[in-house]
Amino acid sequence: MTKTIFIIGFILSFGLSMMMLFYRRRKWLNDNVKLKISLPLTIIGLIGFSLAKSSDFRFLFSSMIVPSIYLIIDKLFKRISLKYQGRDFYLYLRFSDDVDKDVSALDIIISFAFLGILMGLLAFGAVLYGK
Repeated sequence: MTKTIFIIGFILSFGLSMMMLFYRRRKWLNDNVKLKISLPLTIIGLIGFSLAKSSDFRFLFSSMIVPSIYLIIDKLFKRISLKYQGRDFYLYLRFSDDVDKDVSALDIIISFAFLGILMGLLAFGAVLYGK
């Protein structure tokens, strides 16, 4: 796998998803904006993945699908948090705006699960399509 394609795929999958995770409470990054970013990437990723011959490009196009998976996981974790805590979860990760708030054990579990899932998706793509 060439370094350039890996870096572009890394930025598309992990970088964009982490940006949406850390800034998810900001007014400028509402669900509509997230959908406008993720939906075109997913369409391009699905079409490109089905047409790609090289494993390098398959990694790149599969990386474009990760922000949409992020949105699904975010909605799932938000629903779980609303059910058990009556509020959206606080992100318990360094440099997050929510760290100073009173976090519960469920917030910590969700935060690290979210980070693990995002890193796992990137590692899965790299291992599956790497040489």
